[in-house]
Amino acid sequence: PALISYGSSTMKKHEILFLISLLFHTGNMTKAKDRARDLGITLVGTVAHNGSGDIFIAFSTANSGAGFKQNIAQIDMLPNEFLNPVFTATVQATEEAIINALMAAETMEGINNNKVYALPHDRLKKIMRKYNR
Repeated sequence: PALISYGSSTMKKHEILFLISLLFHTGNMTKAKDRARDLGITLVGTVAHNGSGDIFIAFSTANSGAGFKQNIAQIDMLPNEFLNPVFTATVQATEEAIINALMAAETMEGINNNKVYALPHDRLKKIMRKYNR
């Protein structure tokens, strides 16, 4: 099995997507999702406030149909010791997706002529370097 972790974000869609292809049961996928939510967002200095629109979903395609067996089902799964690299990858991908969204943001004008300005890339890069990011 291989780990595929991908974080992407755009300001228009506000999304972070992880694709993880491993033999983990749903409980361990939920743990990975929770790490992304709790730690990945926190690393960039924020939390998921009410109304922020953050959605984190975890699912597993391993052992398809095992839950529908009439008798005891045999499942294949990796041991919990394999979780740490997955946790690290999801946290790092979440952090990277948020930074990508900051870099992709454009100045825009909303209702009642409210204007939100894009961050100046040179200043953002300087701040990120200052904090070893």
